[in-house]
Amino acid sequence: MESRILTIRTDAHLFFMTDICLFNRSGFHIFLYIYFHLVLLIAEKTGGKRKETIWRLLGLIKTGEIRVHENLEELSTGLVDYIAEISEASILKHGAFCIVLPGGSLISLMGKLIESLYNKIVDWDKWYVFWAEERAVGKSLDDSNYKLARDHLLRLSTHIYSINDRVSVGKAAAEYEFAIRQMVKKRTVTPSENSECPKFDLFLLGMGSDGQVASLFPNHSALEVKDDWVTHPTNSPKPPPERITFTLLVINSAANVAILATGASKANAIHFEI
Repeated sequence: MESRILTIRTDAHLFFMTDICLFNRSGFHIFLYIYFHLVLLIAEKTGGKRKETIWRLLGLIKTGEIRVHENLEELSTGLVDYIAEISEASILKHGAFCIVLPGGSLISLMGKLIESLYNKIVDWDKWYVFWAEERAVGKSLDDSNYKLARDHLLRLSTHIYSINDRVSVGKAAAEYEFAIRQMVKKRTVTPSENSECPKFDLFLLGMGSDGQVASLFPNHSALEVKDDWVTHPTNSPKPPPERITFTLLVINSAANVAILATGASKANAIHFEI
């Protein structure tokens, strides 16, 4: 595994496209696109008056793109354009668009997709919608990622695959994985070239202030799951402790992975130790 170290001034305006992904923009909204593989980053702050940050990237990826936006409005527009483009290309290629939605409030940034401008190019009947993670709460509660998506986005989509909220997290995770395995067998979801793992067309991820993606927290045992597609942490460091989440195996198998980070609270956490 190769590693490279690059230094970027924190006051730089960045729109960075390369086969190596790196970024730092304290206090601004960051939209990180990564294709084919989930990039692994470790950020190490250095001292000195220049206020520089060294970003160490572990792992080589095929292609990547960094987009830095000055505000949420710009980020939202860039995000929905990106989603619409991949949706159209996926439907042309294999007749469906399989998207994994992020947890948390980032779903609200996708609301423009239901506006008339995008309805002309987004074929909702061919969307197959999944969730990167879900909290062990009822679907009608505000903490439910399903409810957030239903309220802000999924009024027009018909193929929605939510996680069962009426059983234990262990059973819910097993049911979710079984359902997706059946969809891969039927080729509703395209399999990865090297395995039967699902190759989702687009996997959207938010990021926590600690570098968390999905419900995969730094140094948590869920990161060590090798063969399962879905796992169920029962001791997550953030409430609620019980969650259901896709594993790194599935994330890394996606055709496109996008990680979104917004706000100054994420500036020091734009690094991944997974």
